[in-house]
Amino acid sequence: MRLTPNLAFGGQCEAAFKFYERCFGGKIVFMLTYGKSPMAEQVPPRWREEILHATLTVGDNVLMGGDLFPSSMNNQRVSLCSFASMTRRKQIGYFTRLRKTARWKCPCRKPSAGRSTASKCPA
Repeated sequence: MRLTPNLAFGGQCEAAFKFYERCFGGKIVFMLTYGKSPMAEQVPPRWREEILHATLTVGDNVLMGGDLFPSSMNNQRVSLCSFASMTRRKQIGYFTRLRKTARWKCPCRKPSAGRSTASKCPA
């Protein structure tokens, strides 16, 4: 099993990922702002330049992250982890065991790429 950390930022994602790229010698392979996403009209204009999702690769390792829109955070700590590289059955098994000790708001879902993901979101 491979876990993929997904870091949550409050407006510093782009700067952080550029730092990680230099620091770890990795490569930013994807970076999408809210303004260039289907959500563009759902966020205030000042948030359209913030990062909805970023992916950095360092060798075989993957780091993901994004700026969480303030209303989704509700002043709570947020932890995210992607289980995208495993079967849905395994994801649900891990999700079921993990949710016994944490509050989960976003269960396994199928994104447009067709792979299932589970995310620990603010409750």
